[in-house]
Amino acid sequence: MNYLMRGFISIIRKPIKSIILLGLVFILGNIIAGAISVRQAIIGTDSIIRAKMSPALTIELDGEKLVPLIEKDPDFSPEGLSIETLEKIGSLPYVKRFDYSIGTSLESRTLNRYGSDAFGPTWLTPFRFQGVSDADMIDLKEGKIILVAGRRFNEEEIENISFVAMISQNVADINKLSVGSKVGFEMNINSYDVDMNPTILASRDYEFEIIGIYVSVEQVRTKNYGYDNVSWMDEMIENRIYAPNKALLEVNTFEFNEIIKQYGEEYNELKEYAPLFILNDPLDIVKFEEEIAVFVPDYYKVTGALDGFERAADSMKSIQDISGIVLYTAVVVTVIILSLLIALFLRDRRHEIGIYMALGEKRAKIAAQIVLEVIVVAVVAITLSMFSGNILSANLSEIMILEQIAADLAGGDGFSWSVLELDLRGYYTGINYDDILKYYTVSLTPSAILLFYVIGLGTSCLSALVPILYAIRLNPKRILM
Repeated sequence: MNYLMRGFISIIRKPIKSIILLGLVFILGNIIAGAISVRQAIIGTDSIIRAKMSPALTIELDGEKLVPLIEKDPDFSPEGLSIETLEKIGSLPYVKRFDYSIGTSLESRTLNRYGSDAFGPTWLTPFRFQGVSDADMIDLKEGKIILVAGRRFNEEEIENISFVAMISQNVADINKLSVGSKVGFEMNINSYDVDMNPTILASRDYEFEIIGIYVSVEQVRTKNYGYDNVSWMDEMIENRIYAPNKALLEVNTFEFNEIIKQYGEEYNELKEYAPLFILNDPLDIVKFEEEIAVFVPDYYKVTGALDGFERAADSMKSIQDISGIVLYTAVVVTVIILSLLIALFLRDRRHEIGIYMALGEKRAKIAAQIVLEVIVVAVVAITLSMFSGNILSANLSEIMILEQIAADLAGGDGFSWSVLELDLRGYYTGINYDDILKYYTVSLTPSAILLFYVIGLGTSCLSALVPILYAIRLNPKRILM
């Protein structure tokens, strides 16, 4: 009878020992399976969330660092960020896309706003303009808006002072505008009396040609900035008008010069370019912050509309680490306990092993027979524990682990005008408990099954190694005496 057949017969003829071994491997296998399932689920959730995010960042002045500088030197004036500096930052390997824009507000006597606060055509109606520096338009590339009529800006319009614009479909509809329509706007320098009634001190007219009409992709908002609703944000989004940066810089230069002329004092509020950086991966934020330190003064900071991501990432990383510790601990404990159990079983089989040796059976085949007995029982136990451990970890992790992540997400990031601007452009990527719950799935993926079998069988073989080496090194004469 060959050693393989002897191994299978031994399992059947000694059912008590086989059941004890199976039960022990099953119990320890549940712990290992649970740790692997939770770890794989957390890694999968983290990957899905990161893939769905557009990690948008901007760079703004840090008020906390500016205050002591101004207190020390009242004449201190922050250094602005040049286009060259922004382009250097935009060329970093962590940046997928970047843009810089200038903003301004113009008023119209003929154009109606979209929304509940729309003015009549006889009023001076304000509109917010969003500058564009790239003909490809980052908002189009990132899918925040969709062009439904006309075209985007061309390179010539970007490089020169061109008064062309893109408006939303809603603004176009209520004002009966189409591609090719021309709309008049005004930049007014006002003075206000005690009742806040304006008097126009200086004014300049600008005529913009509508070259494109867009619709905003609906954004799911979980941040309300302290308001009961966010409908006002939707109105600001719909009433936004895109125009080339150089055209808006021309408008702001007029405003800058007129304020100095009217008030006879230095005015330091010429609009600067606001940068927007889209990273490849939100986990690159720390590296991004470290590398831009060589480009920007210390009183600038990186701000992002990534509410909760860092807290969720830290929480999920902690859970990964804990599940890893549980896994490693379970493996070590399994090796120790199984080694002792197998050694105990082999002690009772010393005479059997001695007979095999006396009959001339090779020690390697005796070792292979014992390993086979352990592996066959282990495969059955591991297969059963894989399913039960997965079910157990799914139920417990949703109660314990996800609740811990939800607690870590509580609070929210502080308010920032820059974050609000990013939010208005559709770059807010907040994470909440519902997002985690939606993507967190404990399942038996092929990689998880393979990993579990490798760890389970490897642990079983390792557990049998020392007792088997001890048993087959014994002298058969001493065993049989």
